[in-house]
Amino acid sequence: MEEVIKKIMRKVILMLFVLVVSTIGCYIGLKIYNIIAANPGSQKESLVSVPYAKTSIQPGTLITEEMIAFVEVNRDSIKGMVITDKDLIVGKWSNLNSFIP
Repeated sequence: MEEVIKKIMRKVILMLFVLVVSTIGCYIGLKIYNIIAANPGSQKESLVSVPYAKTSIQPGTLITEEMIAFVEVNRDSIKGMVITDKDLIVGKWSNLNSFIP
């Protein structure tokens, strides 16, 4: 009977040890995550300025600075190539076959 109790106690002690170690690991991991997420320098570097149309642009319209604005978005949310230079947009004509809402 004593051997059974000793085996059970060893298992309980082992489970408590695993629980304490995993709790400490989660706590340390969460602290590291919060430090990385709260670092404003890393977030600022991951933002990119993306243009959008402030007004509807009809087909065949000359695009002016008043028609576009820029918004900062996370670089990870952009798929493919995006124009970020306003000089590549302003002074160009919109496509005759498209409408920019």
